[in-house]
Amino acid sequence: MAVVSTSCGALRCIPPEGAGAGETVTVIFRPEDVHVLGNGSGGGRSSDENILTGEVAEVMFVGEALECQVVVGDTRMRLKLHPATKVAPGQKIDLAIPVDRCRVLAE
Repeated sequence: MAVVSTSCGALRCIPPEGAGAGETVTVIFRPEDVHVLGNGSGGGRSSDENILTGEVAEVMFVGEALECQVVVGDTRMRLKLHPATKVAPGQKIDLAIPVDRCRVLAE
């Protein structure tokens, strides 16, 4: 596991083999791997998840899912959430991203 400094904060990730400290990288994860935890109160960090707090910018119902744009720091993330998830534009939410779903790509 590696810790990567991002504009969203420090993220624990799975690094590529041979990656070294100080390298410029890109952190990726699938939109459906992010889960909403709560109302933006900044809940505690578990050992197997990255916890971020953001603000919902857009919500669109697309049948089998909600597509959301969430702003965390100066980064806009696209999420794919269960259609029953209660989110609305302007709402502060906590997001959980499993460490094993965060991958690092060397640039």
